Amino acid sequence: MSATVLITGANRGIGLGLVEELASNGKIKTVKLDIADEKSTQQAGRDAQAILGDKGLDILINNAGINQAVFGPLIETLTQVFNVNVVGTQNVIKALFPALQKGVAKKVIKISSLVAVYANAGFIFIPLNPGYVKTDMSPEGTETVENSVKGILEVTFEAGQEDNGVFYSYDGTKEP
Repeated sequence: MSATVLITGANRGIGLGLVEELASNGKIKTVKLDIADEKSTQQAGRDAQAILGDKGLDILINNAGINQAVFGPLIETLTQVFNVNVVGTQNVIKALFPALQKGVAKKVIKISSLVAVYANAGFIFIPLNPGYVKTDMSPEGTETVENSVKGILEVTFEAGQEDNGVFYSYDGTKEP
């Protein structure tokens, strides 16, 4: 495997396992990164680019994240989880985007155990693309609100456990 890969959250668990597996196939360089700190993500982007030189980043594996039970102080917990798992991940992508643009594979992976955790409790999670809907936010949209809504509800009510984690379009087709 000759791809260039950057893995966040590589200090333990799955991230460390990914690094160890990749290390068996080649050399590893590290970049210090605190996903919860935007300045740290920006610096990590610069550091990664310095290491890569003219070579691009092929694969970014966003493994860093936190999993906090939401039974404590709800707002504080949700804010912390959101800031790390969503905002932090977005900041990493933004900081590494120039390097990813130079890459060959151009893959961004997000490791998430949320679907698995809740699937075991019988929940179904489906990311759903509503289409390019003509609304006040996108007046040039090509799909009507009515068609989008009809499709969203059809996918929603027909979904079963086998659809857990599958990305669907409003028209019922599976997204890549």
